Amino acid sequence: MIKLLLISTLALVSCFVSAQNNSQYVNVFIGTDGTGHTFPGPSMPFGMVQPGPDNRDSDWAYTSGYQFRDTAVLGFSQTHLSGTGIGELGDILLLPFVESKDASLKNILLKNTEKASAGYYTVTKKDMVKVELTASERVAFHRYTFPTGEAKLLVNFQHGIRFMTDSLVLESQVKMEDNQTISGIATPKTGSKESTFLL
Repeated sequence: MIKLLLISTLALVSCFVSAQNNSQYVNVFIGTDGTGHTFPGPSMPFGMVQPGPDNRDSDWAYTSGYQFRDTAVLGFSQTHLSGTGIGELGDILLLPFVESKDASLKNILLKNTEKASAGYYTVTKKDMVKVELTASERVAFHRYTFPTGEAKLLVNFQHGIRFMTDSLVLESQVKMEDNQTISGIATPKTGSKESTFLL
C-alpha cells in the first residue's frame, strides 16, 4: 500500500513538473500572420485583460488588432480577442514615446526585437522605447524603458478595434486623479464600461 501511494505521488509530481515545462514550447505567434486573427500578447485563462500591440484599428485582416508582418503600431491596448474574425475590444490604448524630430519613430516597431512567450510580450520601437507586457486575471501590466530624453505616454480612451462602426466609442471622460492615477469611463456603442489605470 505504501509503495502504491509513493508511486502515485511520484507520478503526480512528474506530471506537474512536465506540465510546468511545456509552456516553453508555446509559440504565441501562430495565427498572427494572414487571417488567423490572433494576437501575441499575454492573457490568463478566463482573464479580463489581454494587453497587446495594435497595428491597426480596422480592416478584416486586423480583427485582433495585430498582423505579424506589419511594422507600424498605434499603441498597446488592454483587451483583445483571438480567432473571432470580427474586430472588437482594443480598449484604452497606451503609447509610450520620446519626442523626436521624426515624429513617426514612435509608431514603428523594430521587428527583430519582438519576442513573446506564454504570459509575456516585448518589443522595442524605433524611438528606442522598450515595451514589456504581462497580465494577471484582472490587471494588465506595462513596463516601459525609455532612452535618454523626456518620457511621454499617450493614453487614448477613444481607441477601439472596430468592425465597421460597431466598436466606436460614443463618449469618454478622463480625470487626472494625481501624478500616478488616471481614471475615466468609456462608453462604446455596444454598452458601457469603467476603467482606472495607474501610471
